[in-house]
Amino acid sequence: MSPAIRALSRLAVIITALMLMACSSDAPKPNIVLIVMDTTRQDHLSCYGYDRANTPNLEELARESTLFRSAYSVGSWTPPGHASLFTGLYPAAHGCTQENWTLSGDLVTLAEILGGAGYRTVGITENATVSAASGFDQGFDEYHETWRHDIPQDNPAVALFNSSMATIDPEFPFFLFVNFIEPHAPYKSSGEFIDTYVKDPGSGPDGNDTQDYYLGRLNWNEPEFAHMQALYDAEILYTDQQIGRIIDRLKQDNLWDNTVFIVTSDHGENIGDHGHMEHYFTLYESVVRIPLLIHYPQAFPPGAEDNDPTQLTDLVPTLLNLLELGEGDTQGIDLLETGARKDRPVLLEFYWPAEAIETYGEDWDSVELNRWKRHLRAVIYGDDKLIWASDGDHELYDLQADPAEENNLTHLPGGADKVEALTSLLENLIKRYHRDIPGDRISGGPELDEETREALRSLGYVR
Repeated sequence: MSPAIRALSRLAVIITALMLMACSSDAPKPNIVLIVMDTTRQDHLSCYGYDRANTPNLEELARESTLFRSAYSVGSWTPPGHASLFTGLYPAAHGCTQENWTLSGDLVTLAEILGGAGYRTVGITENATVSAASGFDQGFDEYHETWRHDIPQDNPAVALFNSSMATIDPEFPFFLFVNFIEPHAPYKSSGEFIDTYVKDPGSGPDGNDTQDYYLGRLNWNEPEFAHMQALYDAEILYTDQQIGRIIDRLKQDNLWDNTVFIVTSDHGENIGDHGHMEHYFTLYESVVRIPLLIHYPQAFPPGAEDNDPTQLTDLVPTLLNLLELGEGDTQGIDLLETGARKDRPVLLEFYWPAEAIETYGEDWDSVELNRWKRHLRAVIYGDDKLIWASDGDHELYDLQADPAEENNLTHLPGGADKVEALTSLLENLIKRYHRDIPGDRISGGPELDEETREALRSLGYVR
């Protein structure tokens, strides 16, 4: 498709939203607040049954919301997850991956559609991989990158949220996106939260030396992993408190009852799972299964639990249909469409690790890292999960019998047949969702200013 045709297509989507907005009922459109708890795995949240009570605000929210138990990202990294969250497309379509972590300007984002429909759109990100330089500001009237603000006495995202709320025009609906980075490594929450779970924070690693761990320079075992899990849980507790503050502000301003409030994540985290750290090189449940709670009693039953497979691609079509703005050019499924997701396959991807290669630099060719030079894809269908690897080292799991993915079934009787069938399904899904987009799919990251590079450095992405 030529750039001119793509531009016309984008314009058509926005014009359609405007026309549908004009033709819809006179009832005030709901506001939308979309919260991303960066790097948050589902099984480390007390609102999902985790044994540490680290999400008291989300527990209260869950009692008034619909909680999705089988919610998945589209992979195990921030840019692909946010790109799918903003476009309703899979990485095979939007092309924002480990190989090229820039969101194409030829794609239509949720913020663009909502802006065209009269919404004020505000984005706040604490994660520098979701920056304006990477194209994630598309469609936002305001896009705040917290590393450019000096807010020492408060959580910067909440402070910017509050300042944005102070300028809200009650005559117009708003869409407000917030990314909280705190659960991301290194795990360094403030003292009062760390003290909840860790007696001596300095007695073990904080996840800042993951590269040395992968290079075999550090020998981390169960005590070190347990220490970092406690620090990680403290980060989640801190983030939960910030989400509670946002909810309180919406209630204080009498906006809560007419706001679709969504809490989710872009991906999870390995903390010793399968010997891995952070979210490199794997598609295990620990890095792809995420929280999803939606509060809007007018459409989502309070206290309900949804067990059907759900992915980040589903949020855009859900919101567009809820707002009577059409379905858009998406690949997800409307969460309000009864039974539509019951038998759907879940598609997950980890592309060639170009970002990790850049991060590790000359160390990448070491023996310890060489085995991770591969592309992963995964499909979940029913209880079966296949992790397909470009080096042929595939993994097959029964998630019902083995939720921790400890028993690879590929070499057991019947395993080869299942691998063949699921590989065929995987190939068909990729063919179905793949789209050609302008530019180079393997171009690495965007050009970054020094402030953004420093923010990435603090997360361990650049040296």
